[in-house]
Amino acid sequence: MRNRISFFVFVAIFASVCTSCMVGGRGTATFDQVRYPISGTTTLLKKDGTTLNAASAGKPLGHVQAHKFYWAMLYGSVSLTGKYDLSQDMNAAVEEVGGNAVINAKLTNTQCPTNYVLVVLGILPFIPGCVSVTLEGDAVKLDL
Repeated sequence: MRNRISFFVFVAIFASVCTSCMVGGRGTATFDQVRYPISGTTTLLKKDGTTLNAASAGKPLGHVQAHKFYWAMLYGSVSLTGKYDLSQDMNAAVEEVGGNAVINAKLTNTQCPTNYVLVVLGILPFIPGCVSVTLEGDAVKLDL
């Protein structure tokens, strides 16, 4: 009976370790130098304080995104990437399609697939993990 309980405890602990992702990324995403208005909805705030429905007032130009991987070690406590400003990437993407604003913006943060491949090794503190950060939205051309 004691061996059976020990076996189930071992299986429970092993399953917990294998299904918990101990590896992960850490970093700081900033947007300090964005040159264009970015909104999570279709509404933009104009300089005079009024709102503008950019979906109907603007010409849709395409989907834009800025993406960065953030790496860390010691269970995510030590950042290997540090601080990264996604502004330059977003500015370049908006300029590439000829827009001057971004609507329907979405910021996503997801685990990298390598974190799940390294699950068993993830209990070791020196195994690096990563997280994928993406800022995306729809570029529009507005007559401002």
